[in-house]
Amino acid sequence: MGGGMGTCCRNILDYLETDYPEIYKNTEYHIIEISSQLHEQQKIRCAHHVTNGKLKLHHDSFMDWKQVEQDECHVIAMEVLDNCAHDKISIDADGNVKECHVFFDKGKNYYEEVYLDCRDELIIRYLTLAGVIETSNTKTKFSPNFTYTSLQDKTKGAFTKLIQSFSSKSTNGMRSLLMNSIGGDHVFYIPTVQLQIIEKLQQNFPKHHFICADFDYLGTDESGESNRPLVQKKFKFMKTSNLLRKIREKRTLFLSPEDISSEDNFSIESHAFRSYLVPKGECDIFFATDFNIMQQVYSKVCQDQGGLRGSLVMKSSQFMKEYAEYENFTTKSGYNPLLKDYTNFSFFLS
Repeated sequence: MGGGMGTCCRNILDYLETDYPEIYKNTEYHIIEISSQLHEQQKIRCAHHVTNGKLKLHHDSFMDWKQVEQDECHVIAMEVLDNCAHDKISIDADGNVKECHVFFDKGKNYYEEVYLDCRDELIIRYLTLAGVIETSNTKTKFSPNFTYTSLQDKTKGAFTKLIQSFSSKSTNGMRSLLMNSIGGDHVFYIPTVQLQIIEKLQQNFPKHHFICADFDYLGTDESGESNRPLVQKKFKFMKTSNLLRKIREKRTLFLSPEDISSEDNFSIESHAFRSYLVPKGECDIFFATDFNIMQQVYSKVCQDQGGLRGSLVMKSSQFMKEYAEYENFTTKSGYNPLLKDYTNFSFFLS
């Protein structure tokens, strides 16, 4: 799902072809890629395995996938969740929940947020599965994990919407939404598209094993807001020190166009923005994943007949110790990038 440039796919198939040829013969690999540009790159990078009939490339959205795969399969998503859209909600001290809508004001030429009463079924479904609210046809009750009062009662036994503070058991500590914002609303970005992906897995890949990896922490939270996205843009800066060096070497102020435009004269630096309300396509916007909450939601959606489907969350270093030949990557100084890098990264396995 979202195969990027195709590097991970090619490495997996190269490894199977070289070390496990019998497994390679029986392997059928699919990439579902929504980006036209990346789809074309995958054709080039993975051409060998396409020719061998082991790889099929689909230019499509995973959410529009129609085929139901009845066989056991593995669904791989590397750094997919961080770019999935989130819903923004606010909860006040009384437990009232509102959903955020964004409008573009042509007259003022900027994006504007408007908060409306929460009626979005996807938001309600996520909050229910995450244990923030509880529903019942006969009676309603507070989730034992949460402690604040209700806000809205829909009668006739449909459900009672009990919105409370997020006192989470998560590793990151999804902080209390109400206590961090004294006297005001607390804003939270919830991964509703993540829920849609999990529901799609259950619907179209009932015998799947899910393997995904992503950032579990980005350090973007501020008082009154939780799970804020990281919004950044890359800028190209000219390094004047390189130009001065060339001027000294050539003993002239009149450098050639090639000397000035040379790539070694420029550096790429990222600049972070405080708001996600930037022009479309202008910045990279991504979110951290609370894998403990995701595990809870996943287990409720992907139920087996014999009980909840088993799943496991592992930090990147733990995953490498378990599955990688990490000893081969230790440097002379003792530093091991497989164990020391990506400390804010986790794997989800089912």
